Amino acid sequence: MLTESNTGYVYSFRVYTGRDSNIDPPGCPPTFGVNEKIVWDLGRRLFNKGHHLYVDNFYTGVQFFKELFRVDTVACGTIRSNRKGYPRELVCKKLERGQCCALRNDELLALKFSDKRDVYMLSTIHDESTYPVTVWGQVAEVRKPVCILDYNKHMGGVDRVDQRLESYTAIRKSYVWYKKLAIQLFHLATFNALIVFRDRSPESKMTFVKFQESVIGSLIVVEQARVPGKAVVEDVARLKDRHFAEHIPPTPKKDFPAKKCRVCFRRGIRRET
Repeated sequence: MLTESNTGYVYSFRVYTGRDSNIDPPGCPPTFGVNEKIVWDLGRRLFNKGHHLYVDNFYTGVQFFKELFRVDTVACGTIRSNRKGYPRELVCKKLERGQCCALRNDELLALKFSDKRDVYMLSTIHDESTYPVTVWGQVAEVRKPVCILDYNKHMGGVDRVDQRLESYTAIRKSYVWYKKLAIQLFHLATFNALIVFRDRSPESKMTFVKFQESVIGSLIVVEQARVPGKAVVEDVARLKDRHFAEHIPPTPKKDFPAKKCRVCFRRGIRRET
């Protein structure tokens, strides 16, 4: 899923169908694995526009970030220490808590930061600069790498979508998979609509659940039941606009009753037969 980091607007997504999925997006290097191809397919319409991309360690790779940089898309993400091409001397270096070290190769920055555990980063956006932050429970400030701070800030887009959808989900375990998928698509569409609505009406404080209720209410229209009228069966001869006399027996009120001619009545001519 590819989302806008500030609002969580879902730009594109792909249903995962297994590692054997036949994914071959245009312009994607053939040496890429399924993970890289998924990201390439989701974001290829935004290439060559200078966007910043943040991904987790499932998708981060050295060669992948180089190819993104080639199409004017810089990226940042956590990376697994055993990824191909990641510098081993950085992984093996021992650090005290709060320390960091970094290596640069052209546009690529590889960084290791020691916190509660070792954090490995790869970025084509940042340098190795740090920024002082106040950690909960500590009086002194701790300097953290800017790339980690930005990663934590901008990776919340997908989490924001998941939190909103999970809070009001209508999916049940008993549903078959295609019903679950259809419900999820409706939820995503409603979530995107809420973001657009808030952008156009910034003064509105409508919550996601209230917005859903409003959409459902506008789609449900109660119509008055219509009483079916008496069916009029036209004689085949009358369909040709021809007149035929018909004897009408007398009634208690009229010795010589008559009816209006249907053909003339449709034409606005007053004539009785």
